[in-house]
Amino acid sequence: MFVSGFNLWSLYGLCLKPFIRSRIVLLWDGVSPAVAYLQAPIRLTIRRIMARFFDGCISNSREGVEYLRTVLRVPDSKLRRHPYEVPSVELFHRQNTRVDTLDSWVSPRFLYVGQLIERKGINNLLLACSLLKKEGVGRFSTIIVGDGTQRVALRDLASKLGLSDQIHWAGQVNYEELGSYYRACDVFVFPTQEDIWGMVPLEAMVFGKAVLCSKFAGSHEMISHGKNGFVFDPNDPQELAHYMARFMRDPQLMERFGEASKQLISSYTPELAASVLAATVARVLQQRISSPPHVPEEVSA
Repeated sequence: MFVSGFNLWSLYGLCLKPFIRSRIVLLWDGVSPAVAYLQAPIRLTIRRIMARFFDGCISNSREGVEYLRTVLRVPDSKLRRHPYEVPSVELFHRQNTRVDTLDSWVSPRFLYVGQLIERKGINNLLLACSLLKKEGVGRFSTIIVGDGTQRVALRDLASKLGLSDQIHWAGQVNYEELGSYYRACDVFVFPTQEDIWGMVPLEAMVFGKAVLCSKFAGSHEMISHGKNGFVFDPNDPQELAHYMARFMRDPQLMERFGEASKQLISSYTPELAASVLAATVARVLQQRISSPPHVPEEVSA
C-alpha cells in the first residue's frame, strides 16, 4: 500500500497490516509549520507510533526526510528522498488561442500560476512590482494566472498601486493550456508563504525558465540559488524587487538561468519517479519474502 500522510486511512492500513500481510510505504510530500505539529505533543506521539510500522518512506524534499528522521524518529534504512511529484511536459502540448495576446505584453514577463489566496503571497508580489515602478523600472509585465477568494482584493490593490499597465489578470486557465503561459514568460515567480511542495516552479523549469521561488516552498530545494534562479523571503517585497530588477538589467541572465533550469529538471522525470517507487516496492516485498539481513541504503538528502 502507498499512503499519503498520517491520516485515518493510513491508520486503517496499519491496523490491517498484520492480518493481510501487507507492506506500507509512506509518500510524504514535504513539511511546513502548518503540518509539522511541533507544538502538538499528542499528535506527534500518534505520528511517531504510526511511523514505526511503515516499511518505507519517500519524500519530495530534504526537509521532509529530515522531519521524518529527527522528529518522528524513522530510521535512515527506511528513508528515501526523491521528488515524485514532477510535471509531465506532454500534458502542456496543447496550444492556447491567446498566445498572440501574450506575446504583445511588455518584456520581461514575470508569471505567477496558482490560487489567488492569502497564503500564496501575491500581495507582496504586487508590492515588489510597485517598488520597481517607483524606482523608474517600469518596463515589464506580470501575468497572474488563477482565481480565488482574494481576486477582488488583489485587483483593488494593484489599482491603488498604479499597476494597471504592468499587471495582467488571466483568470482561471485549463491545466493543459498552461504551456502557452510558461512559453511566453521570461521568469516564473512563486511568492508563497507556505507550501509543502509546489509543482508550478518545476513546470516552469521544464519550459526552461528562470525561477524566483519563496524559501517557504518545499520545491525551493529544486532551485540552485544564483544558477537557475533565486530563493527569496516572500515577506520582503524589497528583496523580491531586487531580484526582479537583476533580470531586467541583465536580460542574458534569464537565458542562462533558463537553460540551467532545463538541465536541472531533466534528472527528475515521471519515468524516473516511477522507477524509484517500483524499486521501493521491490525492496519491501523482498523483506517480506525472505527477510534478509538489511543493509541500510544511502539516503538521498
